[in-house]
Amino acid sequence: TLSFLSGQVAVQQWHGIIAVNYPARSFGVKRHNTVEEAKQLCPGITFVHVETIGDVPVVEGVDDGEAETETDKSKEDKEEPPKRSRYVPTDEPKAPPTSSAPPDRETRKVSLSRYRNASWQVMAALDDAFPNSPVERASVDEAYVDVTSEVDSLLLGEEKGEHWDVNGQITKALALSGTVRPLDPNGRTSDRRLALGAFFCAKARAAVFEKTKYTMSGGVAHNKMLAKLASAKNKPNKQTVVSVSSVTEMWASLPMRSIPGLGGKLGEKVESVLIALATRVSAVDGKHAESRAKSGTGTGSAYEGGFTAESLNLLFTDETKGTGGFGNASNVNVHAVSLDAKTLVWLRCVSRGECALAVTPNVRSGVKSVTAFKSFKVLHAKEGVHKWLTVLSHELAVRLVEDRTRLRRTPRAVRMEYRAEANLNCQPPRLTVETKSKTFKVPDACAVALACGDCLGAGEALTHAAVTLFCQIGEQHTMPCTRVGLAACDFVAAPVIGAGIDRFFAAGILPPGVPTSTGSLPATAPNSPVSLRAKEPKKGGLGMFFKKAEARDVSGDDSKKKKTAAIADASRDTSRLDEKVRSILADTEPELPKDDTQTTSAFGSVQCPRCGVLTAAGQEHQSHLDEHVAFDLAKETHAPQHFRPNPTSRDGQTANPGNTGKRRKKNVGRDGDEEGKGYIMALFAKKM
Repeated sequence: TLSFLSGQVAVQQWHGIIAVNYPARSFGVKRHNTVEEAKQLCPGITFVHVETIGDVPVVEGVDDGEAETETDKSKEDKEEPPKRSRYVPTDEPKAPPTSSAPPDRETRKVSLSRYRNASWQVMAALDDAFPNSPVERASVDEAYVDVTSEVDSLLLGEEKGEHWDVNGQITKALALSGTVRPLDPNGRTSDRRLALGAFFCAKARAAVFEKTKYTMSGGVAHNKMLAKLASAKNKPNKQTVVSVSSVTEMWASLPMRSIPGLGGKLGEKVESVLIALATRVSAVDGKHAESRAKSGTGTGSAYEGGFTAESLNLLFTDETKGTGGFGNASNVNVHAVSLDAKTLVWLRCVSRGECALAVTPNVRSGVKSVTAFKSFKVLHAKEGVHKWLTVLSHELAVRLVEDRTRLRRTPRAVRMEYRAEANLNCQPPRLTVETKSKTFKVPDACAVALACGDCLGAGEALTHAAVTLFCQIGEQHTMPCTRVGLAACDFVAAPVIGAGIDRFFAAGILPPGVPTSTGSLPATAPNSPVSLRAKEPKKGGLGMFFKKAEARDVSGDDSKKKKTAAIADASRDTSRLDEKVRSILADTEPELPKDDTQTTSAFGSVQCPRCGVLTAAGQEHQSHLDEHVAFDLAKETHAPQHFRPNPTSRDGQTANPGNTGKRRKKNVGRDGDEEGKGYIMALFAKKM
């Protein structure tokens, strides 16, 4: 309710705080405070725990009891994979808003699905608002937009007289923006460009609020680092513009540890160098510098206190010239030599407010990997890890179905990561903590389930594969364990219906003996801008290669056509279950030609009706059928016979090892069919 949201609210994760609203911040509550610290600062604060999933069920066939028999030991020695489980993650019952008692961390796992869904809504709104500009999703609540092309377009239009209200747009944008130093849009070109950037920033925030009702804070600058820092200076629901000329003024008060990249161990190392520099001047200065470093609190852009960004200039003096290979252009203090050369170059740029990182568009393509991880107390029994692999597999399956729907892609591999604690009893003894990973192929059953949107089936297939792999690695390499995770990677475009090579040929053009790889083409409306209807081939055009083609036999009742098309669609679209494919085949098999039937295995593999080779359902099977179409076209037009489809089996072995596929040179005259027509057909026949 509105009264609830208007109070002091913090989002709780276990015993810590991960988000705080602005009414609570006015009491001094910050992120990463503990619950008890927040209560002391703000007695009336309300805690809402982030959603969790878990209460992991016992995997079928696995006894979780503490008693261990000789039979159990013998089973463990054989490393037999446990039976498949059936598990559906369920949300924990909502606790009263005033309750700060967290769920059991050892049986529950945090779920950020609500935050991710809201984040993608915001990113989609930004992407729609700037279709021609790069939009980068940096994190769940942070994005970058490069509006350089938008600004250039406005300025170019102003020069041509196409945009008459540029000054009015600048005035409105600056009225909505805060600045470190006032801009001069009429006297400086760079300030004028920044002012127009502020106009587009206001446009982005308005577009997000219109579609999602979420407010945003924005920053406008000439690079990513300054824009990020600017976005944190004028909150909430406001925007700030930082020019290059105002960097010195901004650096004088900005905490050094709030700069991206200096909030972690590197920031601590730089602080130690600065303390050493101060100690070299005097012991009093050294103690003062040490106490100054310890005064800093917070994380990220919310960091307060400590050294200022201006202190980075102390790393570069005239005392030591050319140290570390920088030459006379960048003089490095002798105490800063403990930092590597690459870090010193970066720190020099940061001290000047420079950043060369470009905005990398990823909203349309998505992240490189989709992950699900869980850290826990030390587990000595592998069954405990198997439980978490079950939870993570089902969580990952749900996210992959959402990812496929949104980005139309599918993973080909999954990386399993595990962290093993020190174990002196294994051979060889493990003296330190080791984090390792192992990658396995996405199971065929999982791929088919993902295409069908079956989260449960995909989760079960992933569980079986992950637990089996964990058992195969062996307890001596994995136990005792404190962390395990799964990451789907190696994404490719998901198969699309009607994506075969024969969609490029109009109806009636293909030779009569050439079967299609995608079934009948869809009918095109008479007024459609892209027509697939047959046209009279032009003299000397591409149609000369299909002179022998005759119209296909389109006779037959409508029911037979629909069943034939249904079989062709089901064989190439993995979004249908194998049972449906078999049922359609069973109903129509007596009426179909031999070449139109296909066999689908229980694991998502499809048998080619032409050569009998098994290929993965979807894109791989479609590519194999396209090769047959291209080869048949080549034969019909007397193309060289060495262009044949590559009958590669599921395990990567070539079915016909005698065919090397090397091109044989033929001396054919200008009037022969081989030289002209065969070369064009070879382009179609080459495997892509």
